[in-house]
Amino acid sequence: LALAHAGPERFTPLTPAAARKLVAERLDALHGHVTRDGRRFDKLALADQHRVRKRLKRLRYLAEMTAPLWPRTALRAYLKRLTLAQETLGLHNDMAVAASAFRDDAAAHPDAWFAAGFLQAQLPKTARCARKALVRLADAHTCWT
Repeated sequence: LALAHAGPERFTPLTPAAARKLVAERLDALHGHVTRDGRRFDKLALADQHRVRKRLKRLRYLAEMTAPLWPRTALRAYLKRLTLAQETLGLHNDMAVAASAFRDDAAAHPDAWFAAGFLQAQLPKTARCARKALVRLADAHTCWT
């Protein structure tokens, strides 16, 4: 709201090169955080895994939003790995949320323990898949460098 009502003195115009540099620095930072944590994803607590997933989403959205700034072919290859990683982390998160929901329901519905146990047993496998997808992303060429 403050920015919406701010005068022109609050905004410093950026040259196209400066804007591109600023976006590239932000993409680099997000990519670095995601890939650093991604290499040990299956060792992280669920809350930290979810934080990685949120950063991954921000990275994808920023890369897509600024797509005209980067070489098209390189961006397409990067986004392919990014999308795969996001889908893999989404599946892992869905499994974790479902396991928690079934555990919560088990007090009233004892049969829910079976589903909770099955889903909980899948979490190490989906976490390893997520780690592998994030390692592939780490190995990808970043099109903004």
